Amino acid sequence: MSEIWQDFAEAKEYIVDKNPVSPFIEVWHKAGKTVAVNPLVRFPKLFLPLCQEDSGLSEEEERTIENVLFHYLARMDRLSGFSLSSLRLFDIQRDIQHGLYGQRVQQWYASLAAKDQYALLRGLEQSRYEGISHYHMYRVLMQHFFTGTKVYTYEAEHRVLVYIPEEQSAEKEVTAELLQDLLLDWLWDIRLFWKWPFGILGKGQTMHIDGMVIY
Repeated sequence: MSEIWQDFAEAKEYIVDKNPVSPFIEVWHKAGKTVAVNPLVRFPKLFLPLCQEDSGLSEEEERTIENVLFHYLARMDRLSGFSLSSLRLFDIQRDIQHGLYGQRVQQWYASLAAKDQYALLRGLEQSRYEGISHYHMYRVLMQHFFTGTKVYTYEAEHRVLVYIPEEQSAEKEVTAELLQDLLLDWLWDIRLFWKWPFGILGKGQTMHIDGMVIY
C-alpha cells in the first residue's frame, strides 16, 4: 500500500495527480521534491471542487491549497493510526496469505509486485464492503493488470466477452483466470480473446471484415 503518510517529508510539495496511473494507488512515485497524489482513493469529496475548471483559483493558488491539505492529511494519518479501510485491507491480505482463497491465489498474490497486490486488495475490499458490483470491479482490475482490456457483459445471456490486447502466456492466463474466479459467477460463460479483438454488432470501431469472430 502506498499512502501519503508513508515516507512523508515536510520539505516536499504534495499536489493532486490529475492523470493517475491506477485508481487504486494513492502515491505512485515518491522521489523528487514534488509528489503527485491521487486524492480519489480516499479524499474525493475534499479535492473534487479544486479540480473543477471553474474553481476560480489560479494554478499557483490550487497548488498551495493542495499542498497544505495533503500535509495536514498526512499528519492526521499518523496521529489517527490505521483507517478502517487499512484494517479491511490487512484482513483480506491475511486471508489470502493463510490460504482462505485457495493455494493458487495464495501463490499468485505472493508473486505480484506491491502495487498490483494493493490494487487487488483494494478491488476486493470495494466489492465486499462498498457495494461495488463484482462485474464492474472485474473490469477495473482486468484493465489494471492488462492495459487496454475491453470487457463486455451481457447479463441476459450470462456471458462476458473479454478482449486482452496482449500476447497470451501461461503467466498471464493465471492472472486472468484467478481474477475471474475471485469476482465472476462460475456459472456464466466467460470468453477471453488474446491479442486479436472480436467484433461487437453496433460498435463500428470493433468491426473488421474477415478479421474476427462477430458477436
